[in-house]
Amino acid sequence: MDGTQNTLDNPDFKWTGFPTIWFIKKGSGKPIRHTGGRSARDLLKFVQEHATSKIDVELPPEEPPKPLSQAVPTDNSGPVKVI
Repeated sequence: MDGTQNTLDNPDFKWTGFPTIWFIKKGSGKPIRHTGGRSARDLLKFVQEHATSKIDVELPPEEPPKPLSQAVPTDNSGPVKVI
């Protein structure tokens, strides 16, 4: 639900920022607020912890972070010289 465009008449749902993620366990009307990370793995872990049924989902491997700069030179073939 887009909280900037909609209202909800339920005192259990309160939010101060976006996105705010809620989970309602089957058979319960009480929402559980997700306060963890936003990655697929974090969200899956949260759902698995609170679900009433077993959730089996296989996620693709996480990509390693991309380097912020070029690798440090190991020889003197370029403009930067190794001392």
